[in-house]
This record gives sequence, structure tokens and C-alpha cells, in this order.
Amino acid sequence: MIVYALLAVVVILAGLACWSAVLRIASRSYAPFFAMLAALLCGSGLCVAIFMSKSGGFLPGIVGYLMALTLLCIASGAVLGAVLRLAWRWLGREDPDAPPRPVPAPWDLIGFASLALIAVLLSALE
Repeated sequence: MIVYALLAVVVILAGLACWSAVLRIASRSYAPFFAMLAALLCGSGLCVAIFMSKSGGFLPGIVGYLMALTLLCIASGAVLGAVLRLAWRWLGREDPDAPPRPVPAPWDLIGFASLALIAVLLSALE
């Protein structure tokens, strides 16, 4: 039962990252999108480095491994959203003369960067 709950959390977070990427690409604010993607991928890389250095105990580094996979799933959701929005634009479904959408607030960037930081801290504390 707890496995399904954890998978649901990962799917919800990946969906939020996908929606955030769609909004960022629609407003043509690429720098915050790439900052969010960099935070998620760097956090995943740090979790991998931490769990590779663990030794001893029962299932050493399992939390770091799970956190790295979680961050990778969220980052893949963000990439999926960006690709879908860019495909929408390239297929000509968007009016080329229309002004870009307003830039969304940076709450998605703050949230996913702090999530990556929490994941790295949890894998280091294991």
C-alpha cells in the first residue's frame, strides 16, 4: 500500500513539473525552465554520488537511490511538458503573431529546487 502512495506522489510531482514546463515554454521564459531542470538533475546526480559512497548496513544507500530515481522522474516530466509545448508550436497550432503568455511566478522553480535540496539532505542523512 505504501508503494502505491509513493508512486502516486511521484506521478503527481511529475505531472506538476510537466504543467510547469508547458507554462514556461508557452511564455517563452526558457531560463527558469532550464534552472529548474538543472536543479533536478544536479540533485539527482548528488543523490547518486551519495548512495554510491554508502557501505555497510542493510540495503546501504537505498534512500539515495530512490531519491535519485524520483528526481529523474520529475525531470523527465518537465522535459515531456517542454517537448509537448514545443511540438504544439512547431505544428502550427499557435498563432505566430500572438504575443507570448505572461511569465508565471517563480514558485515552481523554488518548489522543485527545494525538493531537490531535501532529497539530497535525506540521502546524506541515511
